[in-house]
Formats: sequence, C-alpha cells, structure tokens
Amino acid sequence: MNVFKNVTAVVCVTLATAGASWANDPASEMQGVYFEGLKTKLVQAGYHSVRVVNTETRVLVAIDKDGSEVVLVAHPFDDKIVGSTYVHQFDN
Repeated sequence: MNVFKNVTAVVCVTLATAGASWANDPASEMQGVYFEGLKTKLVQAGYHSVRVVNTETRVLVAIDKDGSEVVLVAHPFDDKIVGSTYVHQFDN
C-alpha cells in the first residue's frame, strides 16, 4: 500500500513539473497570444464558439453568423484566415 502512495506522489510531481515548464515556455505564451488575438478578430467578424483544434497546423473551428460550422486555417505569421471549409456540405 505504501508503494502506491509513493508512485502516485512521483507521478503527480512529474506532471506538475512538466506543466509548470510548459506554462513558462515563451513559445507557448506567444502562440497563446496569437490564437487569442485571432479568436478576438473572428468574434468581431461575426463568428462565435471559436476553438483551436490544432496549434501546429493552425486549424480552428467556429460557428459563422449564419449558424454554420466552419473549419478555418490561419496563416502561420499573420493573424489572417487563409482557408475555410464548411463542416456540413449543405451549408455551402
């Protein structure tokens, strides 16, 4: 029983340390700022429920002003949308 407590403590400490180092990573912070700015612009343009699906490929999903779900691809450096596709074919 004591062994399990020690293993659990080690796992918790390892995860907490990994999370703390990731949170202090400047690249992660910049990426967070980039996506938050992009989300803000999308909301101002009439989208809602904007969420990031994949940070590496810069894919977001949002609901447009007509209520259609749209997959959006962001430019790697500028906070612009370079591609979009409707999730449901009948929304085109």
